[in-house]
Amino acid sequence: MKWVLVGILVFLNFEAFADKNVHPLNLTHNERRKLTQEMYKIQAKMNGILDGISRGKLNAIAENANFLSTEVLNNPNYYKYNKEFASYFTIFKTDAKLLAKAVKDKNESALHKYYFRLVYSCMRCHTRFAHYRFQDFKSYTPVNEEEKIKYKFPDDWR
Repeated sequence: MKWVLVGILVFLNFEAFADKNVHPLNLTHNERRKLTQEMYKIQAKMNGILDGISRGKLNAIAENANFLSTEVLNNPNYYKYNKEFASYFTIFKTDAKLLAKAVKDKNESALHKYYFRLVYSCMRCHTRFAHYRFQDFKSYTPVNEEEKIKYKFPDDWR
């Protein structure tokens, strides 16, 4: 439980980790939309893992970790932009697989370690490639009116 709390505290202060040399990706609108959908899936599964940890539900942790290791970030187009960007996905998926193994082995310290590594992986990638979106948690202002119409809510672009 100590590692979960440490992970949450670090996550809340992730602005301190921000790399000011941001490398935004030049995604097409459709690619950005697909990646955004994947990020929402990842967010839901990460929340599911945290919920499983806090409630002692090993099956929920394993199910969510297995999903993260196999069912997301499989689009080969994501890997063409930047080797570093692709490496974050590879590390994330490997850590998710190791988290599922820790659950299977009932290794609590490894479970906390790999959950923290997943959170840290998210933080590193976001501060490296999406700092412009996470800086002071300001809302994105669409570039033109056509883009505004595509999003139902102000935060839907993420």
